[in-house]
Amino acid sequence: MIKLDLPQGPYKNLTAIDGPPGTGKTTEIVRRASEETQSTAIITYTNAAADIVASRIGEGCATGTLYKLSWRPVKETTQAKQRRGPKGDSPWLKRKISSIWDDTLNSYAESAPSLKPPTQVDTMAQELHSWETGEPPFDLDIEATGPLKYVLPLAQWAHLGFPTLDTDLFDTIFIDEAQDMSALELRSTLALLSPKGKAYAYMDPGQAIFSYAKGIEDSQLAPAWSLAGEHYQLNGGHRIGEPAASLAAQTLQPFFDRPASTFSTGVTNVEEWEHTSPPARGLVLGYSRAVIAKTFETWDLENTGIVPGQGDPEKTLVLSTIHSAKGAEAKDIYLLPWSKMALQRLENRDPRELRTLYVALTRAKENLYIPWNLKARINSI
Repeated sequence: MIKLDLPQGPYKNLTAIDGPPGTGKTTEIVRRASEETQSTAIITYTNAAADIVASRIGEGCATGTLYKLSWRPVKETTQAKQRRGPKGDSPWLKRKISSIWDDTLNSYAESAPSLKPPTQVDTMAQELHSWETGEPPFDLDIEATGPLKYVLPLAQWAHLGFPTLDTDLFDTIFIDEAQDMSALELRSTLALLSPKGKAYAYMDPGQAIFSYAKGIEDSQLAPAWSLAGEHYQLNGGHRIGEPAASLAAQTLQPFFDRPASTFSTGVTNVEEWEHTSPPARGLVLGYSRAVIAKTFETWDLENTGIVPGQGDPEKTLVLSTIHSAKGAEAKDIYLLPWSKMALQRLENRDPRELRTLYVALTRAKENLYIPWNLKARINSI
């Protein structure tokens, strides 16, 4: 890990660590946390990730999402009630799709988040997430429903000045996937530190493909990066090699300039492909659920997974959207064509599209197959 010569942000108790693809961010967090002798916590992005980390580190370290680890002081100071959302019923997460006649394929495509127009509550949640200083953006005496159910109690806690007890505090906090942490979430995390405590935010700025839902502008780096007092970078990847690594670095460069040498290892071939017929195995990545469903039907597939985990891409074919594949990897990655509108946004260096493509390009370990027109757009960036 090397120190970067970057301007210091206002949060002197926060250190940001850039973890390029394949550099083992979570492994580094677990190693460092296991060596701590003081009160330590690991904050993960999801409950599922927390379970995985907890199984690797054992007892003696608090592990969970920010909302779980802050729930006690939030509950006691705001009288918030723990609100559970409706139980998820997504069968494609639990089994493969049997055929093109499987009703689950239609429900998968029709329930895509991108098809739901943003509501007033969605906008209010984003405003709370992006709240940094001063008075809150609106009266917080409202019901915590929908996307407000977690962030509103957090905002109420912040408005009270983050009151805590000593037993709520940690001497060291490690944050995983910090590129998607909002300004309010970051402030709440630091409120869980003891007076002399330190927080370490591990992230890959290029993988901030969910940050728009947290009120972070597409052109902005994560608050945990821009506000940190010190900046470091992990080096030495184990996943992606040349020339694919340089292709990924070139794609990301207008948003976050990082040389491929920081994460490249070995060889990952880049080849053009026509996508007219399905490969025998590998992970096939599409821009949207609609693209995945259409590809499933065009290829007339049977008994095939449409999310990572439903099938081993080293042995069989697995389809997935790029967003669902964040964190996944395979020897062979196949990218499906993008729409003309998406290609135009990419050509215009839209930060969200740059990050989305960067995530797709950095999943491959040995072979990356890409449509010619998508590769041409990368070369024009």
